[in-house]
Amino acid sequence: MSILRSHALVLVALAVLLVVAACGGATTPGASGSAGTAASQPVASEPVPSEPADGGVTVSNPPLVAATYKTGKLHAEITGEVTKTIDAPLQGNFSLTSEGTTILSYADANGDGGGVILSAEVNGITISTTDVSTGGSNADANVCTVVVTQSDASKVAGTFDCKGVLGVVASGPNPRNVAVDVRGTFEASS
Repeated sequence: MSILRSHALVLVALAVLLVVAACGGATTPGASGSAGTAASQPVASEPVPSEPADGGVTVSNPPLVAATYKTGKLHAEITGEVTKTIDAPLQGNFSLTSEGTTILSYADANGDGGGVILSAEVNGITISTTDVSTGGSNADANVCTVVVTQSDASKVAGTFDCKGVLGVVASGPNPRNVAVDVRGTFEASS
């Protein structure tokens, strides 16, 4: 039952992340120019950083190859007002790349885990644990970077590093918002 609940929470968090990232990305200065420029450049085998007009760093993804993923892991370290380390296996029934978008779902036996969304417009990460829920996207490159380091028919992998993002502590006698840093790695194999 707790695994199903965590999957539902991850999927809801992923949907919210996409909406927030899409809204944030549309209002980011220079966002439309960056997207048009990245699409017209040849795709490199590794991400190629570039400097947008607003001073943040954007990253071009390698092409996202259609696949269904069966195994993988998420490693996340949360620091700041809450400290937590997560090592969660991939949930293969909820992880795939289709039509240029990758959705990866991870959860451990305790219900701790997260989700990763990768696309041409935005890369994002969500983390949901028994202690805190948080996440971020590269829609604001000054706060969060999510980089795809590998994407081919057998594997997708990457890193994330978010500084000063909002976390929510909803359990216990003192629910509150907290500021946290989140960094880690993700991978999924066919």
